[in-house]
Formats: sequence, structure tokens, C-alpha cells
Amino acid sequence: MRNRTLWVAMQDDIAAERLLHITCRHVKLALEHGDKNTQLSRKQAIVDEIQKLRAERNQIINKGI
Repeated sequence: MRNRTLWVAMQDDIAAERLLHITCRHVKLALEHGDKNTQLSRKQAIVDEIQKLRAERNQIINKGI
């Protein structure tokens, strides 16, 4: 069911563009988080931002139901 709701959300150009932006941002943050030189305080901020991105992603996908 999850794949179908994602597919429905992707049919909306605005939702698809936002989902793409969220995905790109998430990947950049994950790469920064994995860098050994990233400070612990920044890593926590990254985790917080990723959680917000996930919530936004879920909201967009669930609107497509």
C-alpha cells in the first residue's frame, strides 16, 4: 500500500518536486552526519532536521491516500 500512496503523491507535480527536494536534502545531511569531522552538536542538529524532513515526507505521501 505504501508504494501506491507514494505513486499517487508523485502524480502531483508540486508534491513530487517537494519530495525530490526532501530526498536530496536528506542525502546531503546523511553524508554530513557520517563525516568523522562533524561535531556532535551538529550531528544532533542533523538528526533533528532529518526527523522533520521525514515528517514532512510522510504528510505529503499521506495526502495522496
